[in-house]
Order: sequence, then structure tokens, then C-alpha cells
Amino acid sequence: MVSAVGSVLLQPEANAYSGDNPRAVISLDGTQFYMAGNSDSTIYTDGTGPGTTIGARYGTSGSNSSYELGKYFAADRPDETAKQHVKDSNFRGIGIFNGNLYVSKGSGGNGDDGIFQVENGTGNGLPTGTGNTIVNLLGAPATDPVTGNASPYTPFGFFFANPNTLYVADEGYPNTDANGNLVPDPLAGLQKWSLVNGTWKLDYVITEGLNLLQPVNVPGYPAPTYTYGLRNLTAKVNEEGTVTIYAITSQYRIFSGGEPDPTNLVVVTDRISDTSLSTGHHHGLDHFVTLQNSGYGQVFRGVALAPVRRDE
Repeated sequence: MVSAVGSVLLQPEANAYSGDNPRAVISLDGTQFYMAGNSDSTIYTDGTGPGTTIGARYGTSGSNSSYELGKYFAADRPDETAKQHVKDSNFRGIGIFNGNLYVSKGSGGNGDDGIFQVENGTGNGLPTGTGNTIVNLLGAPATDPVTGNASPYTPFGFFFANPNTLYVADEGYPNTDANGNLVPDPLAGLQKWSLVNGTWKLDYVITEGLNLLQPVNVPGYPAPTYTYGLRNLTAKVNEEGTVTIYAITSQYRIFSGGEPDPTNLVVVTDRISDTSLSTGHHHGLDHFVTLQNSGYGQVFRGVALAPVRRDE
């Protein structure tokens, strides 16, 4: 943790995300930490394994032992083996809004993707203890707002502009056709969701200015890189009823398993009340601008608004 005055706190974790990686953390007071991440999928003969170190977790400063807040089980996935079900809680992003804890999942191959609320027991409030219920808010798959077709999606970062408006960074699926060409993903980019009569509905996906699937040659790299969606994001709500969102692109290249580098920092502004993408375009909004490229040998993994120090 890095404070507003530049001090750094390192908190070791002895029993979390074994065999894989932590992905996100958030704290209300700098002493209590909510975390999200992945572990390996080993299952021992007694049914336990490193999978118990996965998921949405809670820890405190000064202790290297955290615990899992609850488990999500993809009951709609009878095709999964017990080892695959371990990954149902393979969460990526994390956030707190209106006193509730949320995590995202977009790993594709296992479980359900979406934005999840980690409930306090079975209701609202920040969770404590174990055995809390984890609820998928969005459902899967999503409905493409342009074609009406069902489409898979891969959520990563997310931001609630208000209780009824949710922005989601969708990484996209870098699928290729028989000729090795990248296939467009209609839900990749910045998704805008609205809560309508208790159900989250996908309004539109903002992609203009991202130049999705366009090859870019970076000095030092032997092959072009392609932007195919967004990963992490942060945002701020503006007084005039808009929201400004900063995000990190997801990239694809044909070597190293398609791992994303280099990446870009981009920004876009959207009117919160809009439910149609054409409305935003009419007001000169909903167009991404690139602020910075990570460059050769670098990769951006996340973005956050820096705290402001106010001297008394």
C-alpha cells in the first residue's frame, strides 16, 4: 500500500493464491484488506487443495493469514469437473460501492463470468467471516445490444457511476479464424449497463478510438500488436452528469501465447443518463483518446486516481 505521502506498506500473504497470482486489493482504512485472485486447481484425495486459497478474501495489516469470504459454485455448469469447479471463484477485479463488496470474473473456461456481489451473509453490507453468499449480478451470457444475440463476455475492471449505472471493462476474446485473422468480439471494450426493474441490461459498448484489431508496429518487437479490449479501469463522476473513465487496453500478439504487451492508457467521457450510444456521439462524447503507450519492454497492468494530500 502506498499512502498519499509516499510511504509504502508491504503485507506478506502466506496462504493465498497458491500456484497462481493475486489480482486486486481494496481497503477502507489501510488496515483491513479485501482481495481477489486465482490459485492452482490441485485437488487432493480428501477433496481439499490449494483451491481453498482462491477467490475473494479478507485480511488485516500485521497478519499474513487471510481467509476466503465465500465460495461461488457455477450450478449451471454440469459440464465442469470437480477440478474445474475450483476455478468458479477465480476473480479478477474488486471494488466497493455503497458499502457493498463486488468482484469480477472473466476467465472464460470455467464457471460463470460477470460482476458479483459478495454479500454480508445473504444481504447488503461489507462481508466478514466465511460462508458469505456470492451473487452474479449480470448473468451469462450477455445480450449484444446491436444484434440481440447472446454473446460471451470477459469482465475485468468495473465502476458504479450510481446505483443504477455500471461500466465494465471487457477484455475481449482474441479468437482467430481458419486463416489466423483476429475475429471481432462485439462485447469487447467499455460496456455500459443499466439496472432496469431489478435486472441489469447492457445498453451499449464504447469502442470508438480504441482502433480494435488494427495492427500496430512497436520498435523492438518482431510482430505487430493488436488492441482487442480493455482490462483495468478507474473513473470519476463529473458535476455536469458525465463520467470520465481511464482504462488500460488489452493487447494481442501472435507470439508468447498472445500475452498483452505493450499496452495503452486511454480515456473516454460518457453521459451517465444516456442509454443510446448515438446520443453520446451527438454531444461529442464516447470517443477514446490515448494518453500514453507503455513502450518497448513495458506493460501497464492497472490504473488508479492518486489520492490528494490536503495540508491543514
